[in-house]
Amino acid sequence: MCGIFVSSSKEFNNEEKLNIARSSLQKRGPDSSKILIIKDKISFVHTRLAIQDQSDFASQPMYSSNKNFIVVYNGEIYNKSELDLYLKQNYNLALKTNCDTETLIEGFSLEGVEFIKKIDGIYAFIIYDIQNEQFFASRDIYGVKPLLYSCRNDGILFSSDVRSLFYLLDKPLPLNKSIIDLLSLSFVPEPSTLFSEIKHLEPGIVFKYDLSGNIINTYKINSNLNTKKFKGENFKEAIQITDELLKESIRKQTIADKEVGIFLSSGLDSSLIFSYLIEMKYEIFFALTLIWKPLMNSNDFQQSENMAKTLTSHLGYQKHLEISPPSKIRGLEKILSYMVIEGLTDPAALSTYYLSKKARNLGCKVMLCGQGADEIFYGYRRHKVIPIYFLISKFKSLNNLFSEKLLRFIKIPTLYRIVRRLIKLSTLFGLSKKAFIKNIYSLSSDSLISKLLNNFELSTLDKELNSIKNDNLISHETIEYLDTKFDLKSLNLRYADKMGMATSIEIRVPFLSNKLVKYIQSLPRNYKFRLFEGKRILKQIASKLLPNFIIKRSKTGFTFPLEEILSQEKEFILNLVNKENIIFNKYFNIYMVKKYFDSFYKGETINTQVLFSLVSIKICFDDLYL
Repeated sequence: MCGIFVSSSKEFNNEEKLNIARSSLQKRGPDSSKILIIKDKISFVHTRLAIQDQSDFASQPMYSSNKNFIVVYNGEIYNKSELDLYLKQNYNLALKTNCDTETLIEGFSLEGVEFIKKIDGIYAFIIYDIQNEQFFASRDIYGVKPLLYSCRNDGILFSSDVRSLFYLLDKPLPLNKSIIDLLSLSFVPEPSTLFSEIKHLEPGIVFKYDLSGNIINTYKINSNLNTKKFKGENFKEAIQITDELLKESIRKQTIADKEVGIFLSSGLDSSLIFSYLIEMKYEIFFALTLIWKPLMNSNDFQQSENMAKTLTSHLGYQKHLEISPPSKIRGLEKILSYMVIEGLTDPAALSTYYLSKKARNLGCKVMLCGQGADEIFYGYRRHKVIPIYFLISKFKSLNNLFSEKLLRFIKIPTLYRIVRRLIKLSTLFGLSKKAFIKNIYSLSSDSLISKLLNNFELSTLDKELNSIKNDNLISHETIEYLDTKFDLKSLNLRYADKMGMATSIEIRVPFLSNKLVKYIQSLPRNYKFRLFEGKRILKQIASKLLPNFIIKRSKTGFTFPLEEILSQEKEFILNLVNKENIIFNKYFNIYMVKKYFDSFYKGETINTQVLFSLVSIKICFDDLYL
């Protein structure tokens, strides 16, 4: 993968500014970098992580052979060989490299946006039309690859990450609403970022801009791929088609000139990808599993990840490593600051960071993961509570403060998980439809957030729920829509890209191939979810490849031992919170923030996610504004 930056603003077309952009993007592309300036008007910066065709001929920015277009591109085209054959047969075009950048720019120069619709892959690109002085900018349909922009008075800036734009724009101040989103959701939903001047480009659309940054036209990417859709197949036939599509996706995503490994949890999704690779006799470079060995709280751990070791032994695979990183915050200040700049306070990002760092140290450049399966196959627990909403809405709401305090005294992991889930379920009692949906996504109450902040306003989730008709709120389709728009695009895929790229690792997501997603989305609901069973069709496929201890394993989060970290680093955290920061105090009620931490250390509260978000934000603000 790569880092890209483009500017049509004169203010940013000088050596000092372009070197800031290149330095900020260096981790995304450590193998080489290049700056190109055209007529003192248009600047391109590209940092390269070479995966396919590592020769200099494949470097960017890249001109089309007719010299009419220039591209900077970040991504991977999985159907490159088919597209290369298509170009040869239809245009007698013989490509000079084995790089998909050349496939992209030559195809675009011949067919324009219509060629983009033929791509199956993950991508973010800016193509410059030299003759007409126009930009074409786009991201893949699901937003796997990031692309940010900032409109200036005399042009527009594009970049692969928020951080580069933040420093180029002379450290703009955060948005209050984005801070609320971080506390409520642990991420800032797209298109917003932490800063008002910087936005995410909407995925699945090709935007056509003039050099001033004005949108001339937009083109929806309705895929021209030969995708399958449900045509009345019975469940058994649908299983076979899904099986074939997933195998095809995995085969295409293991193509690289470098070794490919896998992040292997004990969950169904990554285990299924792993089992397919074993069945294909693919030589997996390494399988990495994250485990925790908590010192203080027996319940604060990555649940049952030791099953991954049992699975690898069961399938006869030897190159499996368990990673057990230290449980601490000190020493992670830079990566925590980077997370917050990129709109993240979810501790799962740190887990991905540790795995990616280990993969890179082992010599890997490409890792596969199971992201996307929960969203498209209805795998989250919230799907299970949708059918019983009209029952639990009739119960009176409960005060769970005593129950949460009780959790601290339960040291039996199985009992702890049961009680914790019952407490979460009880918070849904007696809620309206909107409040019910908001509760299953939010990590904190509005009342708590309003106490911690100087100014409270509606979150992005509130505004989204207000746009959905009340009659449609309680449905699996609404959950799928919100999962895709919020958790998938703005959280899971974001931290996979950011943490992977922070360590110069490309993370690929086989469950999100265009063909597979289109087919799964067309299936009847009961093929994916029935009674209280999610991932129904995926479990049927897995039954042929995986042991029951993986298939029947309870859904668990991919997290960090927050309670242990916060408890062990009490002195560090309290010193951090007490350290004066004018910008932090501008947004937060510092008295209430200190009081909330005091409550935690007295055993009076247990919302460790909010505490972790506060610590992360304070570290970031101290890094950026002191």
